[in-house]
Amino acid sequence: MKNTLLILFLSLLAASVLTISPAELAAAPGTSGEYDAPDTTRRFALTVGANDGGKDLVRLRYANTDAEAVGQVLVEMGGVQSEDHVLLADPRASELKQSIDQMRANIASEQARGRRTELVFYYSGHSNEHGLLLGTDHVPYKELRGWLADVPADVQVVILDSCAAGAATRTKGGQRMPAFLSDQSGQAQGMAILTSSSDTEASQESDAIGASFFTYYLIAGLRGAADSSGDRRVTLNEAYRHAFDETLARTQRAFSGAQHPAYDIQMTGQSDLVLTELQQTNAVLQIDRHMQGRLFFRSQPDGRLVAEMTKYPGRPLELGLPSATYEVTLEHNDKVYQATANMRQGRTTQLTFMDFEQVSQEPTRRRGSSVADATTDAEAPPAVYFGADLLPYVGMSSGNPEMRRTLSLNIIGGISHGSDVLEIGGALNIATGYTSGVQIGGAANFVGGDVNGVQIGGSANIVGGSTRGVQIGGAANVTRESMRGLQIGGAVNITAGAVNGIQIAGATNITRESMRGLQLAGAVNATAGPVNGVQIAGALNIADDVRGVQIAPVNIAAGDVHGLQLGVVNIARSADVGIGLLSIYADGFTNMEVFAADDGLAMIGLRHGSKSIYNTYSVGSRIMKSGNPGLAFSLGLGWRTRLSRNLEFSIDGTVTQVVDFDYGWSKTHALHKVRPMLTWNITDNFALFGGPTATLQFVGRGGEIFAPARHWELTDKDDVVHLAIWPGFTLGARFF
Repeated sequence: MKNTLLILFLSLLAASVLTISPAELAAAPGTSGEYDAPDTTRRFALTVGANDGGKDLVRLRYANTDAEAVGQVLVEMGGVQSEDHVLLADPRASELKQSIDQMRANIASEQARGRRTELVFYYSGHSNEHGLLLGTDHVPYKELRGWLADVPADVQVVILDSCAAGAATRTKGGQRMPAFLSDQSGQAQGMAILTSSSDTEASQESDAIGASFFTYYLIAGLRGAADSSGDRRVTLNEAYRHAFDETLARTQRAFSGAQHPAYDIQMTGQSDLVLTELQQTNAVLQIDRHMQGRLFFRSQPDGRLVAEMTKYPGRPLELGLPSATYEVTLEHNDKVYQATANMRQGRTTQLTFMDFEQVSQEPTRRRGSSVADATTDAEAPPAVYFGADLLPYVGMSSGNPEMRRTLSLNIIGGISHGSDVLEIGGALNIATGYTSGVQIGGAANFVGGDVNGVQIGGSANIVGGSTRGVQIGGAANVTRESMRGLQIGGAVNITAGAVNGIQIAGATNITRESMRGLQLAGAVNATAGPVNGVQIAGALNIADDVRGVQIAPVNIAAGDVHGLQLGVVNIARSADVGIGLLSIYADGFTNMEVFAADDGLAMIGLRHGSKSIYNTYSVGSRIMKSGNPGLAFSLGLGWRTRLSRNLEFSIDGTVTQVVDFDYGWSKTHALHKVRPMLTWNITDNFALFGGPTATLQFVGRGGEIFAPARHWELTDKDDVVHLAIWPGFTLGARFF
């Protein structure tokens, strides 16, 4: 029996994740994870805009602002210091040559100091198959390449956004923050040339986006849209691939024909060149990984379109944007949604589907149609004051079921395009459009559009569109899209979209997308997306990322919990606070420890947790006891904080059960301890810990008190159970 207990308990310990979190070590003040990388690379940028291409060419509108925008993103996110960026607007050829010569001198000076250097050269303007057109001046591509070849930078990235720029390629098929520039692993060497079009195509700009197509999508990619790997870095190849795909897709039906960006990359090195990186000092916008569709970002209050891109489900989209307020528009499944994001430097703003409101699409009209043909999604069908039906299509609905009603009475059931105020049905109500008001059905309500109001069904409510208000179903509520308000189901609430409000079910709440508010279920809450609020269930909570609280016997989060998990078993990638008998965190810390106490117990076990809260699990025996030492097993919950690089303070409470085999299983002792302790990390893999303890022991009649010296009894000697308390100590070692 003794061996069986030991095997069972060790199996429980094996369920914990036996890894140390690199993030925990990196975040600890003064640890090896916190240091400044040597600044070994300096990146320079020369961005040139030329609206004027000569008297025979139309003057461009956005070449200069394109050059300014590229320079801005390189300074904000590309490791270029502001003093190392030069912007030229409509320069002469001599001015361009002079600026390149100055760059050459600056780079040579840095290389003489032993530093690695990189140059980004960007040009937006007119060109032809022979070279750049700067007003009345002409700079042949061969001459430009010669000027750049004289610049002794380790890496040169040349970006040309101009007509026939593909001819330049060979036929081959403040505050310094450049941490990613200082990564010495496999640094690239050589030159890369990216062009907005092939050698026979025209590059195009658009008044709708206020930029050239290629530069517009290149900048969006550099700000994070091109980060296909999800590592918060945009490489040269990622930026080119994003700009190519988006430019080609946008220009395929353009009057001037499709644009095919081209490239000539001649680099050596083990890794791709990193162009930009999201850093803590950036204003970062994070779009939830479950969202999908076409996104548009407009700065406010000017309404300027800053970026647009396609969001695919599966991973979050992170963008570094200038500090401002943005109107974010999402187009998905022929519907349009909008949200507002207030971006501030050094702060990450998160958007989930719950932050978006569905909006009416703008009126549209086919070419050749009349004004009367123009429609909007928000148009309501004609309405009558009163309608009555015996059955669906038996009654007033038989003549015109598309009529909207102010008041509607259905004996068994009826159909209409919705009710403005009240609809009552003896068995069911069916609405194929909008409902604004109250629906009461003896058995079920079915709505094919939005509901703004209250649905009360004896058995089920089923909504084909969005719901705003209250749903009360005796058995189940089913909503195919988003739910904003209150859902109360006698058994089950099911929402295929997002929920913003309260879900209360006797058994189960199921939400396929995000949940914002309160989920309360007698058995299970299951949310496939993130939760921002509170989940309370009688048995199980399941979610992705959680910002708030999960309370249930079992709490499971596939992502991170920014808040509290309270239950018997807690499972997540990481959590701020996890309180339970067993808390398993994939990104948490785990220590193996051995320790001894004043009461003669010697134990071996694990300490596992996430951030500041941890659990302890250990087994052992009273090795100093003569005869059978017995079996001890212990569980505990504690809190820790780092005082310095090598010193940690923690305090925990443990419950230890000691089985005395001299008397069989009937003789057990329960010890409750409070242990404030200091831990000294001698190396990264070894630490010593110890501290005073206060022990409270429950002693059966005639039982042994484990106190090594003086103790105090809290009960009379004649009581069946004695309580003894005494001070003591714990000493031990931890292995990481």
